[in-house]
Amino acid sequence: MKFWRIFLTVLLLFPVMAWSQPENKVLTLDDCIKIALTNNFDLNLAKVNNKISHKTYLQSYSDILPTVNFSYDQNKYERGPTSYIGSDYIGENPALPFTYQVTTGRNYSADVQVRQNIFDGGRWYLNIKKSQLDKQSSDYSYLSAKQTAIVTIRQLYLDLLKQEKLLEVDSQAVERSKEQLDRVRSMYEVGSVAQIDVYRSEVNLGNDQITYLNQQNIEKEARRSLNIAMGNQPDAPLQIDANIKFEKEVGELDQMVQEALNNNPQLKAQQFSAYSAKYGVRVAQSAFLPNLSGYFYYTRRVPKFKGLYNQLDREYSWYIGLSLSWNLFNGMSDYLGVQKAVLNRRYSNEQYQYSRLNLKSKVTTLYNNLNALNKIISINQTNLESAKEDYRLAQERYRLGSGTLLDLRDAQVKLATAEQILVTAEFNSYITFAELQQTLGALTDKY
Repeated sequence: MKFWRIFLTVLLLFPVMAWSQPENKVLTLDDCIKIALTNNFDLNLAKVNNKISHKTYLQSYSDILPTVNFSYDQNKYERGPTSYIGSDYIGENPALPFTYQVTTGRNYSADVQVRQNIFDGGRWYLNIKKSQLDKQSSDYSYLSAKQTAIVTIRQLYLDLLKQEKLLEVDSQAVERSKEQLDRVRSMYEVGSVAQIDVYRSEVNLGNDQITYLNQQNIEKEARRSLNIAMGNQPDAPLQIDANIKFEKEVGELDQMVQEALNNNPQLKAQQFSAYSAKYGVRVAQSAFLPNLSGYFYYTRRVPKFKGLYNQLDREYSWYIGLSLSWNLFNGMSDYLGVQKAVLNRRYSNEQYQYSRLNLKSKVTTLYNNLNALNKIISINQTNLESAKEDYRLAQERYRLGSGTLLDLRDAQVKLATAEQILVTAEFNSYITFAELQQTLGALTDKY
């Protein structure tokens, strides 16, 4: 019985124990990017728009293909007595039964119509070319959205790591202040320092704790932002890999500018959009040309349904011919359509040229910022070592009575500041390098 009681207890508690074990999978940067490429809302919208453009391109071929329509109709009718033959009134006539009788019957009819576009001013060809260019522009827009999603995840991932490192720096500052407070209290108890130093140390500890609490909120917000970008719930558990290294090697500036102009997907999308706008003008101009189409029409009308497929040599009619139409005036609509297309072409060209200039400027700015951050990192590594030594000496001087608590606090703040500046500069350099890679169009090949 004892065995069974233990067994049942374990069995009942097992689901609770299993449920209480959280999944603490550590996500690497690649893991987060792959999740975002599946779940990111903006990217999924761009994917849908891209699929629409592909369907629109296929739809553009409909103008050159024939149209075939089939129609079927059946009805029951009743015709009452009549005193008319055509438009002539004859009155009731015993020799003409229809003047007394009610006539009922049924009609069955089937029609087949085939129409083929022969010439429409080249509109069908121009629409196909324009749709093809729109599709290519959409492909690059989707590629740009994919790259943006990758860069966004990298930025948010690195920002979360940065905030975690800064939280660790603030935690160390709190520990230093606690140790310093304990030390000052001990020195006060033996009469080495005044009580004012205890109060000041308590204030210093409180200020550092406030800074730590504020940084906790910033770190939580960074975690929520990364979750949202990945398509997760904002407060979903998230643990990322802190052991991450990035290469930050860059080439010559002129070479990178040219690479960006050749490969940046957003710029390529605008380039194809400008090409499409040129065809848009030609499509609008084609409205001034005549339209020529061929048609074939076949119909049968019989009083019984089986007559539709029996005796095919009777009760039929068919037509074949050409149809020419030419819109000579429609209230200036075609003319204004051409003017709108010309303005749209101008707008697209201006936008493309502006984007080229802006891209050159952005590559140069990011390149210079990255070089500056790398120099700042090198300088702050030296500053951090100096700040550590200054803090150590300040502690020693204060212990020996040759230094003041204010000097010690100043050295402590400088040490925390040097740690914060170094962490911020290091992660900002990684983020800047990711943005530089985005301008070069060099992030989507891996995923």
